[in-house]
Amino acid sequence: MATITVLGEIIIPKDDVSGSASDAKVPEFIDFIVIDMPQHQIPMRGGLRWLDMECFKRYEKSFVDCNHQQQMEM
Repeated sequence: MATITVLGEIIIPKDDVSGSASDAKVPEFIDFIVIDMPQHQIPMRGGLRWLDMECFKRYEKSFVDCNHQQQMEM
């Protein structure tokens, strides 16, 4: 969930007008969809795993442990 939350914040950041993805409960919605639709579980896990493995190759840490610049590069 931490990775999904960070990705959501990157895609839909908070600004002066609107709240962030977390404010809109996007991570919880994604979790609901993945639980409710099992066919999305393997692709979601695979994508999140790929992201962490790629971060480990490039930065020797997981996506959530990368700094903002590294996350944006990914």
